[in-house]
Amino acid sequence: FRSDVLVTELLTALVHTKDPNPIVYMIRWLSGRLTPEELLSNGIRVDLVDYSESTPPVPLMSKETKSIARRYLDTELWHKLYCKTTETGFSLSHAVKAAVKNPSSTLGVYAGDEESFITFAE
Repeated sequence: FRSDVLVTELLTALVHTKDPNPIVYMIRWLSGRLTPEELLSNGIRVDLVDYSESTPPVPLMSKETKSIARRYLDTELWHKLYCKTTETGFSLSHAVKAAVKNPSSTLGVYAGDEESFITFAE
Protein backbone atom coordinates (compact mmCIF):
# COMPACT_ATOMS: atom_id res chain seq x y z
CA PHE A 1 0.00 0.00 0.00
CA ARG A 2 1.03 3.57 -0.59
CA SER A 3 1.09 5.33 2.75
CA ASP A 4 -0.76 8.43 1.51
CA VAL A 5 -3.62 6.32 0.14
CA LEU A 6 -3.71 4.18 3.28
CA VAL A 7 -3.88 7.17 5.62
CA THR A 8 -6.54 8.87 3.48
CA GLU A 9 -8.68 5.71 3.53
CA LEU A 10 -8.24 5.33 7.28
CA LEU A 11 -9.22 8.91 8.04
CA THR A 12 -12.15 8.78 5.62
CA ALA A 13 -13.45 5.61 7.27
CA LEU A 14 -12.94 7.08 10.75
CA VAL A 15 -14.81 10.29 9.94
CA HIS A 16 -17.60 8.33 8.23
CA THR A 17 -18.17 5.96 11.15
CA LYS A 18 -17.94 8.59 13.90
CA ASP A 19 -16.63 5.86 16.19
CA PRO A 20 -16.64 6.94 19.85
CA ASN A 21 -13.26 5.26 20.37
CA PRO A 22 -11.13 6.46 17.42
CA ILE A 23 -7.83 4.98 18.56
CA VAL A 24 -9.23 1.46 18.86
CA TYR A 25 -11.05 1.92 15.56
CA MET A 26 -7.81 2.91 13.79
CA ILE A 27 -5.89 -0.01 15.29
CA ARG A 28 -8.63 -2.43 14.24
CA TRP A 29 -8.88 -0.86 10.77
CA LEU A 30 -5.13 -1.11 10.20
CA SER A 31 -4.83 -4.62 11.62
CA GLY A 32 -7.68 -5.73 9.34
CA ARG A 33 -5.36 -5.22 6.38
CA LEU A 34 -2.87 -7.81 7.61
CA THR A 35 -3.17 -11.53 8.16
CA PRO A 36 -2.88 -12.83 11.73
CA GLU A 37 0.52 -14.27 10.77
CA GLU A 38 1.78 -10.88 9.56
CA LEU A 39 0.61 -9.24 12.76
CA LEU A 40 2.23 -11.89 14.94
CA SER A 41 5.51 -11.79 13.00
CA ASN A 42 5.64 -8.06 13.78
CA GLY A 43 5.05 -8.59 17.48
CA ILE A 44 1.33 -7.75 17.51
CA ARG A 45 -0.78 -10.17 19.56
CA VAL A 46 -4.30 -9.97 18.14
CA ASP A 47 -5.72 -12.44 20.64
CA LEU A 48 -5.39 -9.80 23.37
CA VAL A 49 -7.61 -7.24 21.65
CA ASP A 50 -11.38 -7.22 22.18
CA TYR A 51 -12.97 -5.28 19.33
CA SER A 52 -16.58 -5.88 20.33
CA GLU A 53 -16.97 -2.71 22.41
CA SER A 54 -15.73 -0.36 19.69
CA THR A 55 -17.66 -1.88 16.79
CA PRO A 56 -21.14 -0.49 16.31
CA PRO A 57 -23.95 -3.03 16.43
CA VAL A 58 -25.13 -4.77 13.29
CA PRO A 59 -27.34 -2.36 11.32
CA LEU A 60 -30.99 -2.70 12.26
CA MET A 61 -33.13 -4.20 9.56
CA SER A 62 -36.86 -4.40 10.05
CA LYS A 63 -38.62 -7.74 10.34
CA GLU A 64 -40.17 -7.05 6.95
CA THR A 65 -36.73 -6.98 5.32
CA LYS A 66 -36.50 -9.83 2.83
CA SER A 67 -32.88 -9.34 1.80
CA ILE A 68 -30.04 -11.80 2.02
CA ALA A 69 -28.25 -9.20 4.15
CA ARG A 70 -30.74 -9.79 6.98
CA ARG A 71 -30.46 -13.53 6.56
CA TYR A 72 -26.65 -13.82 6.61
CA LEU A 73 -25.23 -10.74 8.36
CA ASP A 74 -24.80 -11.82 11.95
CA THR A 75 -22.83 -10.16 14.75
CA GLU A 76 -19.73 -12.32 14.23
CA LEU A 77 -19.49 -11.51 10.51
CA TRP A 78 -20.20 -7.82 11.15
CA HIS A 79 -17.39 -7.61 13.73
CA LYS A 80 -15.02 -9.38 11.37
CA LEU A 81 -15.69 -7.23 8.29
CA TYR A 82 -16.89 -3.91 9.71
CA CYS A 83 -13.55 -2.07 9.61
CA LYS A 84 -12.50 -3.30 6.17
CA THR A 85 -12.73 -1.03 3.15
CA THR A 86 -11.74 -1.31 -0.47
CA GLU A 87 -9.20 1.00 -2.14
CA THR A 88 -12.07 3.34 -3.05
CA GLY A 89 -13.30 3.49 0.57
CA PHE A 90 -16.31 1.19 0.11
CA SER A 91 -17.27 -0.51 3.38
CA LEU A 92 -19.64 -3.18 4.65
CA SER A 93 -21.88 -0.39 5.92
CA HIS A 94 -22.17 0.85 2.35
CA ALA A 95 -22.80 -2.67 1.06
CA VAL A 96 -25.85 -3.31 3.27
CA LYS A 97 -27.27 0.21 3.22
CA ALA A 98 -30.00 -0.79 0.73
CA ALA A 99 -31.25 -3.54 3.04
CA VAL A 100 -31.50 -1.08 5.93
CA LYS A 101 -33.17 1.69 3.92
CA ASN A 102 -35.37 -0.48 1.66
CA PRO A 103 -36.99 -3.48 3.42
CA SER A 104 -38.55 -4.72 0.16
CA SER A 105 -35.14 -5.23 -1.45
CA THR A 106 -34.53 -8.95 -1.89
CA LEU A 107 -30.81 -8.61 -2.45
CA GLY A 108 -29.90 -5.78 -0.08
CA VAL A 109 -26.16 -6.21 -0.52
CA TYR A 110 -24.30 -4.34 -3.21
CA ALA A 111 -20.69 -4.24 -4.35
CA GLY A 112 -19.28 -0.75 -4.63
CA ASP A 113 -16.39 -1.77 -6.82
CA GLU A 114 -14.60 -4.83 -8.17
CA GLU A 115 -12.49 -5.18 -5.01
CA SER A 116 -15.69 -5.54 -2.92
CA PHE A 117 -16.08 -9.11 -4.13
CA ILE A 118 -12.73 -10.00 -2.57
CA THR A 119 -12.82 -7.79 0.54
CA PHE A 120 -16.29 -8.93 1.62
CA ALA A 121 -16.24 -12.46 0.15
CA GLU A 122 -17.23 -14.07 3.43
